[in-house]
Amino acid sequence: MYRPPIDEITAILSSLSSFDGYNTVDDVLGTTIVCPALIGSNDFITSKTILIESGARKFEDRSATLFINGTGTITVAPAFGGPILRGTHFYVLNSVSPTSASAIFAALFSAITTTGGGSLAYLGVVDFVPGADQFRIPTLAGLGAGKFAGGTSPYRAFVSRKNGGGMGLPQGQMKAVTAYVTATGAFTAPGFGGGGVNIGDEVIILHPRIAEIYDILVEVVTDIGYEGLTDLAHKLTAARAALIDHLNADITTRAVPGDAMALTAAERLLVQALVISDVTPFAGADVGYILAHAQIRTVQSGVKAINGAVQKYLHIDSGIYGAEILSIAINGVIGHDWSLDVYVPADDAEAATQPQSLRDSITYALADTSGGLLGPLAIPFDAYLDFLNNGANSQITQVTVTYRSRTAITLTWEP
Repeated sequence: MYRPPIDEITAILSSLSSFDGYNTVDDVLGTTIVCPALIGSNDFITSKTILIESGARKFEDRSATLFINGTGTITVAPAFGGPILRGTHFYVLNSVSPTSASAIFAALFSAITTTGGGSLAYLGVVDFVPGADQFRIPTLAGLGAGKFAGGTSPYRAFVSRKNGGGMGLPQGQMKAVTAYVTATGAFTAPGFGGGGVNIGDEVIILHPRIAEIYDILVEVVTDIGYEGLTDLAHKLTAARAALIDHLNADITTRAVPGDAMALTAAERLLVQALVISDVTPFAGADVGYILAHAQIRTVQSGVKAINGAVQKYLHIDSGIYGAEILSIAINGVIGHDWSLDVYVPADDAEAATQPQSLRDSITYALADTSGGLLGPLAIPFDAYLDFLNNGANSQITQVTVTYRSRTAITLTWEP
């Protein structure tokens, strides 16, 4: 049992084209098409692709360079490979990609016109599983040895409905047919998930040209990203926007209000690459999520006695979320001799006070009457305030950090 999917093919053609019509004036140069049905219409044609669907120039395509709505005349460049005669059927393709869109149409029309008396699709229900990667559809028996399995262009098996209507693999998967037994209707198609094709599954055996439409569309999505603008900058923008939308939707489904949810390693890398330029100074993993849920907080250190000529650091740890430091107030430096080095590593695994992460150096003197206030700054993971006592024995009585972050940060003195 089978039904050639002509309705589905027509729907695909309609979605991929903005107009189809017939040429009414012979053009021996192959540069113009005249279609009275376009007279008076707006110019939706210039820069789109014109695909010839009939005649000697069938499947050739050219870019429309001029449209005259008074006569319905389309000019293309370069010229087609020969004359465009009266009665020639043509399509104005939507802006997917001239090459890929034309290939889609070529695959469709090739499937319609080269089936050799066969069918574009065969539908059946599996009644037996002879072995691994195999399934039997008795209603498809007797169609001839080698009918579906070919070394270079095999039919594809598509599981359209899982037994009982349940969701999950292999429903929606499509694999190449590698063997077919005409006597029994047994097929071999390796690679299906969910334990493979099972009894009761509905399977469509697709003509290779129809299956190739899927391959072409995957290529278009991969290469273009979205319909329309195809220069590199717009491709990257489209891919970037799509990834951000995907991350946002995926994170939202997992997020619980008030929960300190961590992203996966892959998500962190994507957000750092795609979002950080828009929301600096944050360099944490889940920047977009943090911004919407960050709170202003304060944390204070304890007293730290530091002898003369001794150096000790205070570790500010923001965890995996990063933090925006609004201010750091230090009690104990005014009227004393101190040197303070501020370190902000870019790597979470970096050890404390490494030379490459030194961001600022500050000196306090006995004569100072003010000081000890830092900020603002942003830390992706950690910061270190490294104090050197340049005078007599003294102490840092307290460090108060006011910050904005998704979760609380911690302060820890070096032993």
